[in-house]
Amino acid sequence: MSSPESSQKSPEDSLSPLSPLPPESDIPDTENSIIQAVVLSVWDNILGPRTQHVWRTQCQEPLTTGIVPYISNHTLSGEICRCGEEETAGSVDSKFYILPDKNIIASSFIFTGKAKAGSSVYALSVILPSSKLKLYLPWHDLCGARLTKIIMQLQLDLETMDGGDVITSLSDSLQQFVHLMLSLQRDSLNPSMDLSESVFASGKERMVEEGFLRRAIISHLQTLGCSVVYGKSDKIINMVIHTLAAFLSPTERQRSRACVRSTTPHLYEPDLFLQGIIEDKKSAGLDLPMFDVLTSRHPTSLINLTNAEVRQTPPFHIHSTRRHEILTLQMYADSEESPLPDMSIFELVDTDESFVQTFLAEVFQLHPSCGVREVYIENFCRMLERKALSLIKYLETETERGQQPLKISSLKRIRNDLSLKLEGDFCTVLAAAEKMKPGGERVMQIGRGKEGGIESCIEGYN
Repeated sequence: MSSPESSQKSPEDSLSPLSPLPPESDIPDTENSIIQAVVLSVWDNILGPRTQHVWRTQCQEPLTTGIVPYISNHTLSGEICRCGEEETAGSVDSKFYILPDKNIIASSFIFTGKAKAGSSVYALSVILPSSKLKLYLPWHDLCGARLTKIIMQLQLDLETMDGGDVITSLSDSLQQFVHLMLSLQRDSLNPSMDLSESVFASGKERMVEEGFLRRAIISHLQTLGCSVVYGKSDKIINMVIHTLAAFLSPTERQRSRACVRSTTPHLYEPDLFLQGIIEDKKSAGLDLPMFDVLTSRHPTSLINLTNAEVRQTPPFHIHSTRRHEILTLQMYADSEESPLPDMSIFELVDTDESFVQTFLAEVFQLHPSCGVREVYIENFCRMLERKALSLIKYLETETERGQQPLKISSLKRIRNDLSLKLEGDFCTVLAAAEKMKPGGERVMQIGRGKEGGIESCIEGYN
């Protein structure tokens, strides 16, 4: 985080007298949004930092005069040489400003793109009132993931579209982003564990069939806590959501969304941990946007209450590789081509495991009052974390922190020592380990040239 110092000039003076006033757009249906505005800025070789477009919301705390040029000036200052650096070409860097003297915070993303006179440096900034800092922070990572995707599409549009079409396309994407944030303001889950609306509450133990519940929890844990619950009843959907939320951290619960029955029901949003979708009677069935599913940061569980099926996308090491390939292909393929797989990519969940089976057999024997079940669930999550940490340390030692490939004999010994003989238990702990220490750079490289994080060791076993 950085807080750039203001110069002696007032914010109004930071806009050059030669700079034209930037065009502005209003994002509709954004009452009570914590976002005040989104600003697109570009480096102009004559005028310096220039505001290209401003999207304003209906936030109750409107921006004060001079903030927009101030943000454009400070986000692009020091980025003049970026276009000439090959290592930053195509990348997206982020800056986070806390400006108490301006009463704002700004999350800015710096990137290069085509301009009128060749390649130039751009900044896309989200501006919020400083009073919303605590509320915004749990969603900062989600905003970064979503805006990075938007910027990748913007870079492609700058190469292939006229200026007006670029702004129109970007406006649609930003409207969806602001509405996502607004839905989280209204419908995100409580960060603290609350079992009152789950199947672990008194009198609700048998509202979901135990075999189906077991498969749902197994898949939820194996996909790093990312699940979509689909059904006819928003009440049952939310019960399953609150049940699975017990296995998430407080920040992950805030990045989850309850199901709401309304005239404009929630649609699928990538990179949320938990979300519900109500069955549309007019459609033939659930049809998720596969591009969003496959480019989400984590694999996805699909918990279908209509037909009592639980399916999941391939494990993390396969998902991350496919995600990279699809995002790369997006930059070069014709938009009319559709090389994406369909819903058949969701595979049925394997129940060859013991952890969740034992957990469910014991948790329902405990008294539902006095927080006993909450403590038991927390201890269950800690058990998975301890096994995951042991697996990480074990693998780091066996591979000399990724310098040597992991032998199959070593992997079998690890599974035996950590009581992970069943495939479902092994995959569950692998997912917990990937969550604790993600990525091949900070964990290891299994085999020669493989960078799939800790889950890539499953390839060596299978």
